Amino acid sequence: MVRINLSLSLLIFLTIFLIIGCSSDPVSQDVNTSETPSLNRPAQNSSAHQCLGYYSLVIDTVRQEVDVLPVRGAEWHFNLTGVLNSTMGVSAAMVPGLSDPPAGLFVLDVTLTHPFDTSPQFAGFDVKGILMTPGTLVVDSDIFADVGETNLVNADGYSRWWNPTEFTTPGMFGYIEGDLAVGGTGLLTATVNPYKYFANILDEIAPLSWLSGTPLDDPDGRGVFTAGSANVRRYEINFPIPGPQVIYGYAIDASWNPPVPNPPSEIPDDFPIDANQPDPYRVVLQPTFNNLYYDVNSATGGGVLQLQINVHDWQGQLAGDIASEITSVDILSPDLMPGSVSATFLNESVDKVRYTADLAGLVLPSAVGEYKFICRVESSDGSTYQQAAAPAPDEPLASYNAITVEVTDPECTADSNN
Repeated sequence: MVRINLSLSLLIFLTIFLIIGCSSDPVSQDVNTSETPSLNRPAQNSSAHQCLGYYSLVIDTVRQEVDVLPVRGAEWHFNLTGVLNSTMGVSAAMVPGLSDPPAGLFVLDVTLTHPFDTSPQFAGFDVKGILMTPGTLVVDSDIFADVGETNLVNADGYSRWWNPTEFTTPGMFGYIEGDLAVGGTGLLTATVNPYKYFANILDEIAPLSWLSGTPLDDPDGRGVFTAGSANVRRYEINFPIPGPQVIYGYAIDASWNPPVPNPPSEIPDDFPIDANQPDPYRVVLQPTFNNLYYDVNSATGGGVLQLQINVHDWQGQLAGDIASEITSVDILSPDLMPGSVSATFLNESVDKVRYTADLAGLVLPSAVGEYKFICRVESSDGSTYQQAAAPAPDEPLASYNAITVEVTDPECTADSNN
């Protein structure tokens, strides 16, 4: 399985084609899309993620227009300039009718277009457009954007891959640093960032339930992004106190492995299941009961929060045993409770395994407001993030999601007994 990163201007399919076109020979070479070249794989115990570039997302808050600008190109091992300049199709457009600039909400549609429509062997899987943001919410060894900071309101999930703090090696195995208008990559401090998922089965506003509701052998199954297709996803980004221009990082993560036969005759069937990401591809975090409160008058807080977590994993679904693909499911909210709470296994169905978490007596609010709850699902795959030089973390792969939970001040209405 090859998992890849590239920023928005070149986007996913440049990533896929550059990765598979890169051999162990560092000398520049021409691409050959008629067959799959050898892979320059990283060290063992690696998920084979690769990073080839970093670009900036530039939003003009007055004109409500968006541009994608290269921050710094990757250090290529080969030459694809002519092919890319003539075939790559990328666009990002604001949706003015849904945006609310005074409130800091900007809605945009991002379109990714596959550049090689005659090369079906280069179909991508689990394609994610990751928004790199500032963040101050420390959650164990991770950092998230807190409530009130830059947030992707309609995030499909969160990823640790390719943040500029931990993936610093220049080139394919790290973050490509450059000078951003927001003050440089040093401001993009979140190490786990939100993303939207791109796939043939999804339109711009489709939920991820469409992925898990589609059979694995369906032509649009397994989250495939086929050669020659174009996919659009809608981003609802909330920036704090936006000025005339906001600029943030944007990167692409994807997975791939060569099909058998090559080129394939059946897609996605001819691609092995490890062409998909090894960690869970979808984590659903949903409150089933919430009466958390903080009484301002008495300065006391309490209540109950119960959560259900659904976890979806491609390899587990194929094997009929999703639970074995998961090491742990933890709930964290550092502003409301110390440490983490391990979720309890509930049951398993064809496409998901369910867990529950009862936080009664563990959450003690000390103020009214909105708080972020994080779900971290650690994979049993065995791969770690440290496929590049430190400080890339030597920790197990994990999938994340997050929700915002409101703590209210209870209203008391007088009656004959009070």
